[in-house]
Amino acid sequence: MCGDILEQKVDAIVTTIPKTLEIRGKLNTDLMAWTGDQLDEYLLENVYRPHPGDVFLAPGFNLPADQVIFSVVPDWRTEFDRADRDLLRAYRGAMELAIKEGCSSVAFPALITGRRNFPIGRAARLAIQGIMERIDDPMKEVRIVCYNPEAQIYYAQRMTRMGWKPQAFGGG
Repeated sequence: MCGDILEQKVDAIVTTIPKTLEIRGKLNTDLMAWTGDQLDEYLLENVYRPHPGDVFLAPGFNLPADQVIFSVVPDWRTEFDRADRDLLRAYRGAMELAIKEGCSSVAFPALITGRRNFPIGRAARLAIQGIMERIDDPMKEVRIVCYNPEAQIYYAQRMTRMGWKPQAFGGG
């Protein structure tokens, strides 16, 4: 779907963060504006030395979503890097954590396609693969929330190519 992930009324939203825990990028700066200092303080007190592929949970504070799942993602550099593996691990881990925490609905942004410089084709394929490999019965709805209609079309086409109907992710 196309929209603002911060406005999604789901059990958890997923966002990314670099291993430095530096708050950067539009989504994370908007997220911090919604939650105020509470989320920033929570991260500083509860997360220590994360690595690409790690995931961790934080309260939603002032968001419509109850919780925020932070996924530590790699920068894409070369095809010989481990970025694909780490990104896939981050998506799988976010799904596993959501299910473990009893979430029945979760929203993912179209991760990696902007500031982290990951090619959108690879990002979409890895996102869909990681989510679908870990989707389980308690999960009723998974949304991939795209920031613009072009990304939404691209993700829908990629899902179709991979043999999944966009409705399988909920909301349709």
